[in-house]
Amino acid sequence: MSASRQNPRIVRFSLGALAVAMLSCAEPHTDGASIALQVSPGVTLSAATYWVIAPNGSVTTGTVGVGTSATVRVIISGLPTATGYQLIVSGLASDGITGCSGSATFNSPAPSTGVPVTLVCAAPPAPGQALVTATVNICPVIDGVAASPSSVAVGSSMALQVIAHDPDSGPAVLTFAWTADGGTLIGSAAAAATLTCTQAGTFHVSIAVSDGDATCGAAQSLAVTCTEL
Repeated sequence: MSASRQNPRIVRFSLGALAVAMLSCAEPHTDGASIALQVSPGVTLSAATYWVIAPNGSVTTGTVGVGTSATVRVIISGLPTATGYQLIVSGLASDGITGCSGSATFNSPAPSTGVPVTLVCAAPPAPGQALVTATVNICPVIDGVAASPSSVAVGSSMALQVIAHDPDSGPAVLTFAWTADGGTLIGSAAAAATLTCTQAGTFHVSIAVSDGDATCGAAQSLAVTCTEL
């Protein structure tokens, strides 16, 4: 049985790829209590993790504290000039159930205004009463999928990457299964895999993520192109 979620809360996450420092919007406080953005009554988001996937498949990642403001600003340096970067941001709220995630694409150098990402936080259902005699499992969530580059010549390879999380970390560790309707896959049972083009055309690559529950999984696909030499 999968737990449903509703009443999304929007949080603004802005990336500026222009400087060296990494900043959060946490405000100073003196009482020693943790400051965190309120997602819903009694539920807060105190930190978010971001991944920057470069066109060549390299990944830059980090975690930033989230303050009471609805806008978080992260500044990253050293991104090579290129087009087709992917930014993925996700966080798990204090209730251990509510997940916040969002993604965006951008080019480097990024605009001076930054790369805005909207995090959608799905709150748990409104309180109710029920007699439950079943095992409850929260399904895994795919935060993003990328192919770098998404088009190569026959005989060349592209890097595949999936980022996913399991809100309740059970009943087992996440497993991955890549499939493709063209080309040759290497590392198809890992989060990162390689697809080698064997013929020209447009093909679909799919990733399935499982937490061990056969009735509760996540899947996503993307199109890639293999060109003639």
